[in-house]
Amino acid sequence: MTGQFEPPVIDCGGAWLSVQHGEVATVLKLGGDIDAANAEQVIDEIRPYLRSEQPLVLDAGELGFLSVAGFRALLALDEERRAIGRHAAIVYGAAIAPYLRVMPDHPLPLVRSGVEALQRFGPVAQSPGPLPPVVPQSQVRC
Repeated sequence: MTGQFEPPVIDCGGAWLSVQHGEVATVLKLGGDIDAANAEQVIDEIRPYLRSEQPLVLDAGELGFLSVAGFRALLALDEERRAIGRHAAIVYGAAIAPYLRVMPDHPLPLVRSGVEALQRFGPVAQSPGPLPPVVPQSQVRC
């Protein structure tokens, strides 16, 4: 990926975001813990990037913990994304995996790596319409 992560990490009360503006997409790296106390704050910090012209990659691979409130907030944010027709991908990790077992028909556009996410945006970013889930739910291993 080209670009640099912005030095100030955005503090979200136990979770953090760092931003990288690249040629293909804007990458938000998410870490720490998301629970009921900070889920809305995290989503409020992500939302402006969702509304930018570039596709968004939300790299949640280093997220340590995701509460039910955090997962619901992520689903609501993805619904907003689909409503405005923006392309996005979510790099998932251990914190998201348990929810995929109980909600196998989730609408989230999951990928296994940032590289996979960026590769998806070449031709997809030029066509209208929402990005389909990139990892079929039947192939998600938790």
